[in-house]
Amino acid sequence: MTSNVFDTGVHELRRNWGWLLALGIVLIVLGGIALIDSVAFSVISIIFFGWVLICAGIVEAVQAFRHRNGSHFFLHVLDGCFRSSLVSCCCGTRWQVCW
Repeated sequence: MTSNVFDTGVHELRRNWGWLLALGIVLIVLGGIALIDSVAFSVISIIFFGWVLICAGIVEAVQAFRHRNGSHFFLHVLDGCFRSSLVSCCCGTRWQVCW
């Protein structure tokens, strides 16, 4: 009997079909709300994306200090600081424009 690579994936899909259906319904509802109130979702997405980049900059700067013996130490520190400061500046101006 030959085993197909996709047999395991199909079994997992059949076992978790309820969760996938619920995820699809939630995404359709959120998409409909986003179409209705696009300004609010634009502001929310800007704020969320800004926080993600700020956290990524902080993590990169911390990791640069943890591995300071490696190459490109100052490049990683500058990138982390630049990413955090630039994103906070951009999110601040976009927030003021939206409101």
